Amino acid sequence: MEVNNSMIINELIGSLELLLLVVVGLIFSASFCGMVYLCIQNLRFILSYREDLKKRIDGLRIHRMLDCLGMSPMCYIRKVRHMEVEVLLNRCKHCPNTAVCDAALDTGDTSQADTFCPDFPELIRFSHPQ
Repeated sequence: MEVNNSMIINELIGSLELLLLVVVGLIFSASFCGMVYLCIQNLRFILSYREDLKKRIDGLRIHRMLDCLGMSPMCYIRKVRHMEVEVLLNRCKHCPNTAVCDAALDTGDTSQADTFCPDFPELIRFSHPQ
């Protein structure tokens, strides 16, 4: 009778170990899937935010300035921290030198842009390969 009880207990322990391994495996699988999902969501958010920044750049003179410097807005957005882009967009939007800027951008001559454009030093810094 004792042999039967110990065999049953051993089989029960073996089954519990297997069940525990399956549960732990499921927990790890669920965690991995959750992390992949969160990474995809984060990537979607970043791409959406970048697209929003690009649309905002397209509506300002800074877009034309980037064109004159030979840089696309998306390339600029990828190179610069987003908070810096926000600061530059705000400065461009509220710039008091729009007439001078428009004249320079109309001719494509940005050689004197550092005298009237508060964003120019930052734009030129990121327009060249690093």
